Amino acid sequence: RERHKPDMSPVLEYIFSHAQVSKKNVLVTMLIDQLCGRDPTLADELMVILNELTQLSKMENSKVALRARQVLIASHLPSYELRHNQVESIFLSAIDMYG
Repeated sequence: RERHKPDMSPVLEYIFSHAQVSKKNVLVTMLIDQLCGRDPTLADELMVILNELTQLSKMENSKVALRARQVLIASHLPSYELRHNQVESIFLSAIDMYG
């Protein structure tokens, strides 16, 4: 504040920006959901950005960090269809084996 005494506009911009953090977090979360959707495959650039978002450590950013982490985890899991087919295959081979 002392540094900007002649021109307080940077201080005011910082205050107004910080006051809108929760709205910005909602926007970022919505962007993550829109960009990632239900498609578990992610572009490399998007994975880098999501990794950076998981590093947000302030409590006010926890929802953004959590959503980014959830999307990254989901991208490493096989699809539901693949998991379903694997379980079905295991059951069918067990039925063939044990009758």
